[in-house]
Amino acid sequence: MGAWNTLHLFDSDQFYEKGVSVLKGESKTLLKDYSDFIRSFGIGGVADLSADQLNQLIEQSVESIIETSNLFDDSLKKHQIYDALDSDDQKRVYLNEHAHYYDFDRFFEYYLFKHYADFYPHLNCGKHGLLGKLNPKRSTVANEALYNLEDANNYFCADMMGIVNWIAKEDAELLLNCREDFTPGESYDSLFNSFFTLVEIAVENGLGLLRGVDMRESILEMLPQNKLTHPAKWETYDFHGIFDINKAE
Repeated sequence: MGAWNTLHLFDSDQFYEKGVSVLKGESKTLLKDYSDFIRSFGIGGVADLSADQLNQLIEQSVESIIETSNLFDDSLKKHQIYDALDSDDQKRVYLNEHAHYYDFDRFFEYYLFKHYADFYPHLNCGKHGLLGKLNPKRSTVANEALYNLEDANNYFCADMMGIVNWIAKEDAELLLNCREDFTPGESYDSLFNSFFTLVEIAVENGLGLLRGVDMRESILEMLPQNKLTHPAKWETYDFHGIFDINKAE
């Protein structure tokens, strides 16, 4: 059936300057972020916990997030254990033995969209993402940059739900300069144009791009929007194909 794939603006600079160090425990602000997350979106009887029980759960969860984050490299893309495993079966066994990965992924998605990405407006990429539809020529910078955005073989969406991947502003700039290296089919001309509208906005604002699949829309759309660009910015572009809930009829 495929999945709901979306593309969003992402402040890669701020994420690497601030966010990674927070997730790795170098700042006390993670406790506040996780507390907000669990109190607002906690699942599984959080409301029935006493204040002391809830605080203990928050502290233990934050310790687990910091521990997991420190298993990644500085790009927060390569997990030193999970990504070193040879097969999908081995990776699944690892995740089954470390079930806290699911809670980590839920919070990671929330944390990025609370501070460093906007859920709206976004581009609907269709059921199977962008790579096959936009068809970048092989052995080109365009192919490598789009592949980096589409490559879902990572810890964050092991169940094909959550954050697929992201690219920094430098890769967005590369994409914008490689438009001629794409050969989309006729049925994807509209998607192609909408994609480059979003890339152009990202580059003009010094932003990267983030891809998600079947993310928790009901949570993410409640977070602050328009953190990365002023709403008026969107009025200067052809909005066709880029979905903004504020403009939905």
